[in-house]
Amino acid sequence: MRRKSSVMIGRDACLKGLVHHYERLDADRPRFLLIRGEAGIGKSRLLGEFLDIAERREGILLLGDCLSLRLFGGPFAPLIQALRHPVIRTGTTHQRARIAQDLRTLTEALSSLGARAPAAARPSAAQIAEQVLSTLARISHDAPVVLAIEDIHWADAATRELIQFLHHNLQRARVLLVLTDRTDEPSPQPTHLHLVAELVRAGAEIIELESLQADDIRLLLASRGGSEVADDVAREIHRRSGGNPLYCEFLQDAWSTGEILPNTLKDLLLARTSRVSARARTLLELLAVVGHPASEGMLAALWDGGALGPALREAVTAKLLTSRDGGYRFRHSLISEALLDELLPGDLARLHRRVAEALTTHSALADDSGHLVALRIANHWYAAGEKATALRAAVHAALLIDVSSPADALRLYERALSLSGHLREWPVPRTCRAEVLRRAAESAFSSGDVIKARTLVHQALGEIAAGLPGAPSRALLYEHLGRYLEGSNGQDSGQECRECYERALSELAASDSPRTWARVLCSCGLSRVTTGCAADGMGLLSRARTIAARSEDLHLQAIVDMNLAEATSCVRELETSIKYARNARDAAFRIDCADVALRTYFVEARAAYLVSGRLADSIRIRSEGLRFADRHGQAYSGGTMLRLALVEDLIEGGVWGEAAGLTLDRLPSNPKSILETEEHLVSCFLAAHRGHPVARERVPELQRLLPVDNLVHETYFLSLLIPIASALGHQQALEELSDRVLELAAHPLPSLGGGLFLVHALAAVIEAHGDRADGEGGCGHSVPRLLDVAEETYTRARISVVAEVELTDGVIEVSRAQAERHRGVHRAEHWSRACEVFRRTGARARLAPALLGQGRALLAQHTEYRRARQLLEAAHGLAARMGAEPLCRRIADVAEHAAPGQGGTAPHPADLTPRQAEVLRLIAHGRTDREIAEELTISTRTANSHVAHILERLGARNRSEAALRYHQTHQAAPEPAPGTRAVDA
Repeated sequence: MRRKSSVMIGRDACLKGLVHHYERLDADRPRFLLIRGEAGIGKSRLLGEFLDIAERREGILLLGDCLSLRLFGGPFAPLIQALRHPVIRTGTTHQRARIAQDLRTLTEALSSLGARAPAAARPSAAQIAEQVLSTLARISHDAPVVLAIEDIHWADAATRELIQFLHHNLQRARVLLVLTDRTDEPSPQPTHLHLVAELVRAGAEIIELESLQADDIRLLLASRGGSEVADDVAREIHRRSGGNPLYCEFLQDAWSTGEILPNTLKDLLLARTSRVSARARTLLELLAVVGHPASEGMLAALWDGGALGPALREAVTAKLLTSRDGGYRFRHSLISEALLDELLPGDLARLHRRVAEALTTHSALADDSGHLVALRIANHWYAAGEKATALRAAVHAALLIDVSSPADALRLYERALSLSGHLREWPVPRTCRAEVLRRAAESAFSSGDVIKARTLVHQALGEIAAGLPGAPSRALLYEHLGRYLEGSNGQDSGQECRECYERALSELAASDSPRTWARVLCSCGLSRVTTGCAADGMGLLSRARTIAARSEDLHLQAIVDMNLAEATSCVRELETSIKYARNARDAAFRIDCADVALRTYFVEARAAYLVSGRLADSIRIRSEGLRFADRHGQAYSGGTMLRLALVEDLIEGGVWGEAAGLTLDRLPSNPKSILETEEHLVSCFLAAHRGHPVARERVPELQRLLPVDNLVHETYFLSLLIPIASALGHQQALEELSDRVLELAAHPLPSLGGGLFLVHALAAVIEAHGDRADGEGGCGHSVPRLLDVAEETYTRARISVVAEVELTDGVIEVSRAQAERHRGVHRAEHWSRACEVFRRTGARARLAPALLGQGRALLAQHTEYRRARQLLEAAHGLAARMGAEPLCRRIADVAEHAAPGQGGTAPHPADLTPRQAEVLRLIAHGRTDREIAEELTISTRTANSHVAHILERLGARNRSEAALRYHQTHQAAPEPAPGTRAVDA
């Protein structure tokens, strides 16, 4: 573990802040800190002082640093470095051994990223991030964990994405993530600036290190020299250094030897290196070119200047190098940067060539992961100017990391393509430029750059020549292009996608592999099924299944069966869909392919729900799938779609506390995918309906993110966003969203449940606008017209459901009841039928407001007051258990008029004793007797007794009636139910 380089002055408050966060780590709240400042300001020194303190206490310390972009880092390099040299100070010998084993397992997984294996068998960046997250969370149960990563301004793409992933997803873990960042980097990358902005927006604490004051500089100089420094010397050093501690120290050293003081820090550093012997200076230049900590064995393989030991000792004595974790490194990266800037191009190329040759011949001496060594070899050959060798090395390194770090692989593929323009012949055997273009396109698509992916595929299509060795299949390239178009925006993207799939089908050749044939047949077949050509599409999918069965490729069989499950679901063969989903899952289990297995749970749950109409069936299957995702470390990566689908089921089922527990605490400010947008919408929906604060500005922000190219997702998102806009009173958004819903209803219904979502969206429009008395719905559309559109859409969509009773049956009944109420007709029949549907399907979130509607209708008829009151009590009980605070208030308002002339006869809640009043408050907020006992620190039996006395004193027949009485006299919102939390919206 790194130590402070010298005495630390002027940073006491910052150090106390770091220690404060460490001491207050708890199991529910990980903490994220960002130490920022210019080069030499003391970031590493502050971090080292803090780690020194932390190491003397119980905990697990992990420290890694990012290498300069010019000095060649690599995917997850700082994390691998941190994991190889942990400090474990905790518990028993058994605990320490278990923690060490967990860290070794993670290290081995990261170190084997470059192992030669099929792409399907290699972990993706998301799977790696999830494994890191689960490991950190698990070991933090034994002791607090500090993960420190220095110089994130140089972080590779994979490490940046990992940091963001941990910040958004790490929950309920005693983890302190400390990052350092240089603010004076000459050309900061946009991706780095985005990372910093995202961390700041999401609540990471920033520690800005300012320049030291004159008094601090005087203390620093005195501590290093052992005696007081003359005031004029201290003032001059402070003036020249600007209060930068590193600059001050080098200035003091130069001053003490009587040298002429250079004007810049770079000149000062170069002057310092010039004072060592020529042999030590050569060693420094060599280590600067190596670009990362090097062992003595590695340096010996590079060294040709006689004995290495004396040169090393001289550089260490001159305080230019330090030794840490078995390797030598520069005391500060500024020293290596200054040396590299001074080397002549020819000398620099010669040294890079020497390093590349040594790493190629003695790769074991690098003592690093295979993919990192390959990447460094590629970078050194590139810097050496050896174009053909650099191209081969770049392609080799990219092939090792294209699954685990597609953004870094894309950079290498693009380098190879650029180098090929300077060569007469393609230098890589068994491949060609078109194949590299295809792989680059896949890496671009995986890293989120769809436009670049499409451009690269078009370039590959333009370069394929007949009989070209290693050329990709034209059919496969068109399949890629169709897949990329599926994820793009634009009105014509759907048509273009289908055209690409059809072109892929026509380009299939006998020479294409079985995998290519099956892949193209599946894509084209599913496309035809979803666009109304079911018979043709199913025929293509059947051919794909025959090919997969002959190939004996279990992964291919799982993918084909998964596509068949999707297709049969579209054509209402739901039992067959379930069979195919389970077949695909069995094959995926046999080859440990978690991503395909997770998708099967999603499809089976949807089909099972459409067969039975019961939310419980869907919740059961998706919960099983999420447990599987958790066991395989994919709950927040491959399991995200399944997790969000389960959240949606739990919302409908009224289990809002559990639903909120499955959403993320910290969300990215700019969602980059449909799933991230869905996470935002679900979180805002829960917050708005539980009475938690949501900024009105969020509505237009979310409105801009609606996926206009994917009708299934758009209709579902509209069904969430319209109630949010209504709850927040955003009239303009309501008008625009209502127009969009009606526009979608005028076109053919989207498949795979999109028609049902459209009915829900239309119902949300009717609910949002149906109470207006002027005959208009607030968006220029009359309520009767809205109902007519909803009825027609319901008729078309309902045929996709086999179940006798389905949630949408109740939704349309509610819309009919609201339309009648708008006309001044108060009948309970529609409400009653809706309640029956919601009871049978388990949709308690919709049952509560439907009970309210039915009770309100009975009150308006001035009959059945007792029945109306029972309905309101039941509605309030459901709403309180869900934590639906606004709905609780609405029910309480209606209940005040439930029985005219009967008020005033029952005792008022204010007549209770203080303890009874406190118990009543908790009853009204949905607490059980056991939860009341825990909160008030009393026995459960005492809580039972208080509840019985309260019911007797208020004349209430049950807890719901007592809770209703409380809310009639307390208009403040109910508190959230225990075990739930506010949603960060």
